[in-house]
Amino acid sequence: MLTQKEVYLGNPEAKRDFLYVKDHVSAYLSCIENEKAIGQVFNVCTGELRTIREAIEEIARELDFKGTIHWSTQPKRPGEAPVLRLSNEKIRKLIGWAPKYSFREGVREMVMEWRKRNEVRN
Repeated sequence: MLTQKEVYLGNPEAKRDFLYVKDHVSAYLSCIENEKAIGQVFNVCTGELRTIREAIEEIARELDFKGTIHWSTQPKRPGEAPVLRLSNEKIRKLIGWAPKYSFREGVREMVMEWRKRNEVRN
């Protein structure tokens, strides 16, 4: 999408919980810094689902993508779940971590970073 070419993707209706990388790292750091996290297992997530199509449409908007998206062109992975739903209730309650970035904010930051990296390569 960044280079305005065609994009080939799989199932547009699969639902996922997208977490921005800086939130993911902050969750890890929160666990490292909190003794209550020792020995615990947490879901590090937003608790919000969106389809792959919704995620790609948001990225396309942010990039002002004019290329073509070809859906269902990638083979389904064995055992692929149509919906992956998680809850971050445990990590919120036990150590007080919560994501800070909305999906849209994460996409904006990600696109800015991609653009910066692409400029360096060109």
